[in-house]
Amino acid sequence: MALLDRISQIIRSNVSDISNNISQTGQAVVETAMGIGEAVTNTTLQATQTVVDKVVETKEAVTNTTIQATQTVVDKVVETKEAVTNTTIQATQTVVDKVVETKDAVTNTTIQATQTVVETATVVGGSITEAALQTTQTVVGSVVGVTEAISTTVSETGQTIVKIIPQIYQEGCGAVAEELTKIGFTDWHSFVDNCQKELDTNVIKSQDWVYHKIQNPFAHYESILTDEDIEKIRTYDAQYHWDKFDYAFVGSSGILASLTDYFLVSIPRTINTGEYGGQVGSPITAWLKKYNINTSDDWFAEWAQHLEETCKVPYDATNMPGMSPSSHRLQSLGHDPVLGFIFGVLDIMRGTITGFSYDKLSGHHSIFSDVTWSNNPQIGLIEAILRQIGHLISDAFTPMGLPAPFMTLVQGINIGSIGAEGKTVGEVARWMYLNGYDLRHFLVSGITPATIELVLRAYIMLRHYSEYGETKFILGSHPKYRSMLLAAHSIAALGNVGKIILMEGNPLAINEAQWLALIRYTIPSVKYWVFEQHHLRLEYLNQMKESEWNMLVNNSDTILETVAQETDSLAMPGLGVAIALG
Repeated sequence: MALLDRISQIIRSNVSDISNNISQTGQAVVETAMGIGEAVTNTTLQATQTVVDKVVETKEAVTNTTIQATQTVVDKVVETKEAVTNTTIQATQTVVDKVVETKDAVTNTTIQATQTVVETATVVGGSITEAALQTTQTVVGSVVGVTEAISTTVSETGQTIVKIIPQIYQEGCGAVAEELTKIGFTDWHSFVDNCQKELDTNVIKSQDWVYHKIQNPFAHYESILTDEDIEKIRTYDAQYHWDKFDYAFVGSSGILASLTDYFLVSIPRTINTGEYGGQVGSPITAWLKKYNINTSDDWFAEWAQHLEETCKVPYDATNMPGMSPSSHRLQSLGHDPVLGFIFGVLDIMRGTITGFSYDKLSGHHSIFSDVTWSNNPQIGLIEAILRQIGHLISDAFTPMGLPAPFMTLVQGINIGSIGAEGKTVGEVARWMYLNGYDLRHFLVSGITPATIELVLRAYIMLRHYSEYGETKFILGSHPKYRSMLLAAHSIAALGNVGKIILMEGNPLAINEAQWLALIRYTIPSVKYWVFEQHHLRLEYLNQMKESEWNMLVNNSDTILETVAQETDSLAMPGLGVAIALG
């Protein structure tokens, strides 16, 4: 019994120690859990997870300690099992059962405490999360409120600026109208009209202001240009403007050319009988036609006769319908002084003749081409050109001579009803050639346009040199000088029309050289007026300094900044209120 009591005491002592350890451990667990809960409350949700981890670790530690203590008691009982009785075994079993029950109770208590701590931590974490969400929603709401307030303020500021700008404009108009009223005008338009009238009536008399008379599309913008740039515009307009000396020389050169046309060019030969009887021919043409290589014995005549023998051509044949020895040069395109270098060269290389046949009954000309050299030798291009030149020289100073340029082509125009006999244009061209209108008279008629070129070009070059010094320029491509030449040739062409009328409509009075000169200046002038004038003007103005245009942009920016500053006092208080409300 003493041994049993001793064992019971040892067991009670161990159980008491185990209970105390378990109580202390539970107390420590509860305190630790409460401390963790408070820490979780003051920190974040991450601390909650840490508390849970600690609780689980503590639970496992308590369980392990309890199991170890129990295992120790069991080991002690096993060691003394053989020495005790069945009663002792039963008592030990009873103690063991009590210990197991105590262990289960402690374990359940620990688990409940741990669960409570976890739930508490979860509740605390949820509260923190909800608080954070509420805080975030509050901040977002404040930002949205501030943004809406700023948008409203900006919109109101823009509307204020839009209202202020017309007000400033109206005040400016009112100030201008007040000033105009003081000087006797009702509005701005009447003032501008009056100024324009003054320029047209008075200021135009001054040479310095003569450019105002020119149609100037940039006149409304001159107020925003510098004096230097305005002078550039005036210089551009002035360089194409005619002064009184220009008009005088254009008119005098045109009239002088018309006089040469009437007295020197006249008609190819004197007509004694017929419809145009009594009309006197050109003395210069008559002088040129006196020279005949067939009757002269000088070096040129000998050279021309040699060329006639060596420069044979296939288009010199007379087998074309309606062709005669006197008309074969007109009817074959190879004899044309200009077109001959195309058709004549081709005919030489191919051994053919190309031209116009003539039907005497109908008076019509038709295109004709035929092979005249059946055994045509191979002739190269260079040799063909040399033969063409040699043949034209040999024919130029013969009684019939060569036709005037393009006259062979004009004979193909089978339209018109000219004169009492109702001749076509082609028949008139044929009649003119047969009556002496050849290359020599064409050269004489060139005196008329040459007079204009000599007189007017001399004046233009001297005038240009006196104003600009030794500067290189192409007179024929300069718009002003070209227009002056065109005007002078137009006067001479009108003079030729008058000459034809005075000579009773005689076609021989036509000055072909003068009309070709008129066409020569008309085509580029029309091209300039239609396509180039506006482009060249803009190209000239593009040379103006860009700094002045940039200054205008800066001035406009300054105006806007001034308006913004005036409205700043209205806009900024509203913006501050909006931010404060947010």
